[in-house]
Amino acid sequence: MSYVKVILGDPFTLPENCKSDEEGTLRQEQPQSRQVAAHRLGVWIPEESFKDRINQSSSVVFNRAVYTDSGVYVLACGGRVVHIQVEVVVSSDASAKEGEAVSLPCYFSTTAGTCWSVSWAKDGEVVLHWHSCDVKSNWAADDRLSLSADWLSHGDLSLNLQQTRKNDEANYFCFIQKEGREKQKGNPAAVKLKVHERSPDQITLTPPPPPASPAQKTREAVGLGTPAAVSITAVVCLIIGGVVGGLLKSYYHRCASGRHSEGRSGPRHEHVNGALALLSPPQHVNGCPSNTTHAASPV
Repeated sequence: MSYVKVILGDPFTLPENCKSDEEGTLRQEQPQSRQVAAHRLGVWIPEESFKDRINQSSSVVFNRAVYTDSGVYVLACGGRVVHIQVEVVVSSDASAKEGEAVSLPCYFSTTAGTCWSVSWAKDGEVVLHWHSCDVKSNWAADDRLSLSADWLSHGDLSLNLQQTRKNDEANYFCFIQKEGREKQKGNPAAVKLKVHERSPDQITLTPPPPPASPAQKTREAVGLGTPAAVSITAVVCLIIGGVVGGLLKSYYHRCASGRHSEGRSGPRHEHVNGALALLSPPQHVNGCPSNTTHAASPV
């Protein structure tokens, strides 16, 4: 018996066929009995109930699997009779970007104290086989594939895939088998993996600005550079200028008053060693510079 496993909604082709010069029939026997198609002159012609999903072709191709397609089919070509088992399973979807890790879910109610084996198939080809009692027989088609360490005690048969690649995109099927029993499907029985290409990095790096000088940091700290800060600075400068100007005016006024008093009092004369000397006033009066000192002259 040939075996076909397909995901609900996906197309599939029966692996057996009639020769081009043979007449034949295809019918489904289990779980229901119905005619599917007839082979004449090298072409399969579908029955009315299958015309929307089987085109006239040299092979039996279902363009879309429905759940009732599951069952046993009988292909009769000339004197040959072939049985084909078709199983339609419901899948879950998984996706990842290239380079990422992804876990394809699958679960089953396992029991301790019994030997179990797990298999994962990619588009019909086994890519991983794990055995709970014979670890030496464990193998994977790629070292990026693995199961969790506690898969048996937790019933977690999920397939872990590292560093996903574009060619990993496929349909994956999960199987579990108890020692001495027939192989069973996990839940979900299949996973459709979609791998998205990683887009190139569009970020353009801008070189950092040069470090700010201490003066710039000070201006930034106090908020200088804005119109309001410039106005405030101008007002402060005007106030300081007014204060300094007032002090200078007061200073020069005091000095002028001192010189005027000095002029009224006149120079002082003293007899020194029998000579009359004209003494100059002090060099500074109240912190102001005075007139030039006159040299003494005899009288």
